[in-house]
Amino acid sequence: MATKQKRDSNADSNHPVGRTPSGRGSRNRAKARRFVGGRKAEIPVLLPKESDRIDLTLKPVPLPLAGGYYELARDLLIPAYAEDPYLSVTEHDSYVMQLLRQGLLLLWVVEDKGGHLQAALLTQIARFGPRRILRIHAGASLDMDGQIESVLSTLKAHARAEHCDFVELCGRRGWAKVLQPHGFIEAYTTVTLSLE
Repeated sequence: MATKQKRDSNADSNHPVGRTPSGRGSRNRAKARRFVGGRKAEIPVLLPKESDRIDLTLKPVPLPLAGGYYELARDLLIPAYAEDPYLSVTEHDSYVMQLLRQGLLLLWVVEDKGGHLQAALLTQIARFGPRRILRIHAGASLDMDGQIESVLSTLKAHARAEHCDFVELCGRRGWAKVLQPHGFIEAYTTVTLSLE
């Protein structure tokens, strides 16, 4: 995937909007850290120089570009799918692509100035009776601690614009502790029994 490849100054035909990642300066090797679950994934990535990290903003990806961006974000997001008790990683990946094509999921990304993905997440609007909920489906970030406040601020603004009453994330129990300082509460616990 694009996060694993060495960047050069030639045009990157795999980049969904045709921008050329910069390739200037040295990059630090690191491992991606999942947004859902918070564990470090086994994905080598290239971190941007400090000067490339200015104004990292979470932005929604327009529907026509979602498939291309999802291809780039897949390496970050797939470790989050491993926690899903209902679908295999392959089934989950296929299901996400289907929902993106139908416009039922919204892909959000954070890119550095060179066009390298620093974070990606998927959201959807769900209904529960008269309530609308912005549900964070899955996500990943290379710098969760440094990005969580701006990401949550952007998502809360989006949820208000969509007339949502709540923002919800379903994930491992550790997320309750991480998100509690940001106003989240542990609303319920889900338990699952496999019948296979």
